Formats: sequence, structure tokens, C-alpha cells
Amino acid sequence: MTLTPPPEKFFATINDIPDETTATINELLNDIDARQFFNTVVTTLNKYSIGSNNYRIVPSVSASSYYALQNHGYILPKSSLDIKIKFGGLPVLAELLANAVMLTDDTVKQRLTWLESNETTFKTNKRNEQQTTIEGQIKCLIEDLTDYWKNDQTIGWQKLIRNFILGFEMHSYYENIVSKKSNKKNKRKNASDTNESNSVKPKEWDFVKKNVEIYSKCINTIMKSNQIIDVINKTAKDLNPDTEDYNFQNAVREITSKIKDSMKFSYLLYYFVLMFSYVALISPPTTDQAKLLKYLKLKDFNEIIEKFNHLKSKPLGKDIIQVNNVHGKNILNVILNCAKRLNINNEKLKNGLIMINNNYLFRVYSDPIKNSNDKSAKKARLAFNAFGTDTESATSSSTNNSRNDRWRRNGNQRQNELEHYKSQFEALQSELNNIKADKN
Repeated sequence: MTLTPPPEKFFATINDIPDETTATINELLNDIDARQFFNTVVTTLNKYSIGSNNYRIVPSVSASSYYALQNHGYILPKSSLDIKIKFGGLPVLAELLANAVMLTDDTVKQRLTWLESNETTFKTNKRNEQQTTIEGQIKCLIEDLTDYWKNDQTIGWQKLIRNFILGFEMHSYYENIVSKKSNKKNKRKNASDTNESNSVKPKEWDFVKKNVEIYSKCINTIMKSNQIIDVINKTAKDLNPDTEDYNFQNAVREITSKIKDSMKFSYLLYYFVLMFSYVALISPPTTDQAKLLKYLKLKDFNEIIEKFNHLKSKPLGKDIIQVNNVHGKNILNVILNCAKRLNINNEKLKNGLIMINNNYLFRVYSDPIKNSNDKSAKKARLAFNAFGTDTESATSSSTNNSRNDRWRRNGNQRQNELEHYKSQFEALQSELNNIKADKN
């Protein structure tokens, strides 16, 4: 490819360049060529917004201009350029969704192979020739390092599927153990408060705070388990047999910290899949946990839930549902096979995982605003706050529903309206809770 050289000096002199270093967009567009370029960009973007599935159109507008300026010598060259795009005003999480719908059949098969793999043995290349030059020696070392990186990537997919199942189990653990204990304490507290006052102010639901509470309480409770403590100590002892040695104690602290981080990541990954089903599990461009955590943020979950209705009307949202229809069952089978290999499979787990494939939140979502006088998008979040977090209302629904109805009638109008939105997911919540009820 022959690059067009920069303009020769005789095209312009230093005196022709204006002194001003800034200009408004309107001033720039007064030039006929600039206006024509602007119109071309708008036309190109419209090709995406009117229904094209080519999501690369959006970042290409910025990247192509930068590349042209670079090749003509107007800006310094860069080996790579990262461009972050918000699709339809959605949070950065949408990048993973856009990547998911762009995966080819071959790429999906490759990722499923990595997910299903149970092989962790790794050997570096054996070389028969002695390297005598510095360049050759460096090349051998870099080859080994790239092999380690490649091995980390493939093993990363094996870890990712276990992270998802762990997140699923954490939610179940919270509902069936942690939440029950908390509910008993709240009952005693509410009874005491009721004796002191005829009215009890309802607590405001907060999506982010509630989910932080779920994974935080799970982590704190699980990490105190003697079984988990034994696992950590055994792992540290395999590396450092002397339990009195500083290195052993340091290993215990490091493993404990990494397990806690992994549990938080697992819950966030699980909730991402709960929202968008199993295509979300194979959507990441990397399996690096630290990098993925930049996408998996509760505030972004909260924001995208508010925009479910908007997303459903866009090509990206329709493609998410379509890709799940095509690949969801195959991904589900890989997860079920993994559970079998780990000897943790049972009918309850199986039914719960199947339910996510059939009734993930984005698919079953319906706009609550259409049937309400209150058009606050916050109501949509509240419905998700209620999902899967109240075990007792699922296991003894008639008693709790009656009590909660009386409580809401004595509360303010907001709580009455909340029940309407909560009911949209009542069947799904009940089914999931019943599936998980006997796991522990």
C-alpha cells in the first residue's frame, strides 16, 4: 500500500496559517470541504443507527480519521489506538454485548472448547539447537513467555466457567442461609419497633447497595468456614510445608485475598449472565479478572437495567436475544458437563441453570412504565432488587404476602406501586428460589 505523502511546502507558507489555535465547530464547518466531510460522517453513522449489524462502523469513524492524519504526517504515529465507544448511550458494559453478537461460529466453538477443557498440564517448547546470538536467546525467552500467556488465556476460560457457577452458588447460599438468619433478626427488630411506634417506615431499595450486601455477606460468612480455611491452609502448605515459616503465613494471606476477590468477581459475572444469558459468558475479549472487573460494575448493571426497553428496540438488543437462541443451549450443556466433572451436579442446579437460559432478565423484561402514572425509571430497578433476594417470601408466600400487603397499605404510596413492578418477576423469582431451596 502506497501512502500519500504530506503536502509540499509550496502549498502553504507559515504566514498562511492563522494565529488562532482554537476554533468552534461552526467556524470549521463554514469551509465547504469540512462540511462535506461532516455530512459523510453523519451518513456513515446513520447506516449503523437505521439497523445495520456492523457495529464496527461507529469506532471506525474516529479511527479512520486518526489513521489518515497519522499516515499523512500531521500527527505522531502510534502502534495502536484504543477507542472506547458508548453504544446508544449505554454503559461500557455494552462493549461485551457488542463483542458477543459479533462472534463467528468458529470463535464460539473455540471458546466452548476452552470452557469444557479440563487439562492444566503445560510444557514449554523443547529446543534442539543452541542459540549463540543475543537476538536468538532473547527470541527463545520471549517465545516461552508468549506460551505462558497463551496457556493463561486458555486456562482462564476454565476458570471463568467455574467463576460463574460459584456466583450462582453464592446467590443460592445467600438466599437459603445468610438471608434467613438476617430475616429472623429483622423480624425481632421490626416487632420491637412496632411496639414502640404504630407505623414502620419502609426501607428504600437500592440496587447497588443490596447486591454489595449479598456478595459481601456471602464472602464474610463463607471465608469463616472451617472447610474453606482448611483448603487455604492445605494450598499454602503445598507451597511451603513449614507452617511456622513467614512464607507460609504470607501465602495464606495472599490466597485468602485472591479468593475473596475471585468470589466478588464470580458474583458479578453470574449477575451479568443472569441479565443476558449464556452468550454473556463467552463475550469477554479477555479472561483477565482485573480487566473484566472494569466492565462488571453494579452501577453499570443498574444503568443498563434502566435502559432495557431502549436496548430491546435497537439492533444490538435484538441480536443479543437472537445469538442466545442460536448458542445458548450449547453453552448451557458445557456448563452442565462442567458441574458433572466437578461432582456438584444435581437436579436443582440443573433446573436453575436451564431456567436462566430460558428466562434471563433481559428477555422476560417488560416496560413497567406503560402501566403506571409514575414514569420514574427507578421503578424498573426496584423490580430487580426484589429478584432472588427474599427467600422466605418464596418458601412461605401466602403468609408473607399477606403480612407484606398489610405493611404496604400502612406505608406510603410508593410501596404500593413497587408491588406492581415486583410482580413482573414474581414467577421467575419463585421458580429460581424453589430450584435452589434444597441445595444446602
